[in-house]
Amino acid sequence: MAIIEISDLAFSAFNEIEMEKLPEDYGIEFFYEFGSDSYWDVVLHRMRADKKTLSIHGPCVTVNLADPNDTAYLERYRKTFLYAKKTGAKYVVVHTNEQWSGDMEFCRQLVLERLRRIELLANELDGAKMGIENVGLKQNNLFDEEAYVALFEEFQTAGAIIDVGHAHINNWDTCRVIRELNRRISALHLQDNNGKIDEHLPLFAGTIAWRSLMEIIKQYASQAAFVFEYADGNYKNAADMIKELDVVRKKLRI
Repeated sequence: MAIIEISDLAFSAFNEIEMEKLPEDYGIEFFYEFGSDSYWDVVLHRMRADKKTLSIHGPCVTVNLADPNDTAYLERYRKTFLYAKKTGAKYVVVHTNEQWSGDMEFCRQLVLERLRRIELLANELDGAKMGIENVGLKQNNLFDEEAYVALFEEFQTAGAIIDVGHAHINNWDTCRVIRELNRRISALHLQDNNGKIDEHLPLFAGTIAWRSLMEIIKQYASQAAFVFEYADGNYKNAADMIKELDVVRKKLRI
């Protein structure tokens, strides 16, 4: 049976009251950097997280691996991976970069060096694995399709987190990426858009060909978790979201 998770990005101001109403068979991926350990202890307890699958989205506002001046990244990730181990989260999502400038090769090498340190940290803590997400839209796409796939030749203990919406905007051959990475894929961030803006819309609200893509996913990456990463404002409450997800899951047979 497919692992289905919902990102807390879907709830306005990360509305834990609505998150608590999600059925037990829906796991959670949450943005750890927006709360303290004590905050998440309370929220996860109310959500009955011990009965759910969990994953953690690593820092993406307070960390930029492509910024030479970001010297606090490793300590922030240490705290994140420690909490992931405490809660039993399967992986921590790591962005290769946020905004970058200057020489592309210099920035790539800087990110690679820092990813090595994060992977080593994850392995030493022996809890959640590092999951590398494809990020950076258009000119900010530091690791293009070929470079992203190549990451997993070096980072042997890392999983791939494929954001389908990001790939769509960058005109990637997403089916090819899934075929190439297959069993290395830990999860897919499922969100739709118009191919121009990172809208994080519900599936079938944009221009992604979900039915054909899902057949490739089932064939090559059936182990991957499906994380519905919708932006807030798409639904008034958890009940409306689950009702729509039931329709989507029937369409895609997941």
